[in-house]
Amino acid sequence: ACRPHAAGDSARRRRRLALLLLPDLKWEAIPLHSAIETMGAMAFLGLALFLLTLPRNDRPHYVWIAAGLLGMGLLNGGHIVTSPGQCSVWLYSMATLTGGALFALVWLPDHLARSRRAGALPRAVVIGATILGGDLPRLPVPGSTDGGRG
Repeated sequence: ACRPHAAGDSARRRRRLALLLLPDLKWEAIPLHSAIETMGAMAFLGLALFLLTLPRNDRPHYVWIAAGLLGMGLLNGGHIVTSPGQCSVWLYSMATLTGGALFALVWLPDHLARSRRAGALPRAVVIGATILGGDLPRLPVPGSTDGGRG
């Protein structure tokens, strides 16, 4: 069986001790979290735009990666500007799902990535992520205590 590294055990022990001694201590650094998330979203969007400027003949599968990065960047942008809570988690989760689903398309044959529909995919992702990000706060959230709203 795999055994975790000793440093991991030590970190877990320190965390348990801290929780035992200081049960009410919470470290919430929302501005820091937002700054880091913003840098990530900008990196997603910047890399997507860079990939879209490259010629598609050399690496046609870049269209799938660029579309995934656009979806992740826009939905993470929505995650950044929402208050912490279920809606924020939904946006972050949808960003991860969108990116993962679109990244998986790199396994498709190259002739599909060179098609006209694939070329329109980044625009469709931008439109879809914008609509989803704007409508998500109005969608019911399963298991919530505030009437099903984020």
